[in-house]
Amino acid sequence: MANGLFRGLLAGALVGAAAALLVAPNKGNVTRKIVWGKGTGYVDALRQKVRRDGGSSTS
Repeated sequence: MANGLFRGLLAGALVGAAAALLVAPNKGNVTRKIVWGKGTGYVDALRQKVRRDGGSSTS
């Protein structure tokens, strides 16, 4: 069950990434810089949350 879910999520991510690359409004190097910057921001925010909350995952 979990294996099928993982495969489905992976396939969806790959299709989404391919579609995004096909319709990207910027050149590749500009798009990579934008994606890298956003990704770095998300990682930094997650690190701060983990440090602040101590890694607890209660909802």
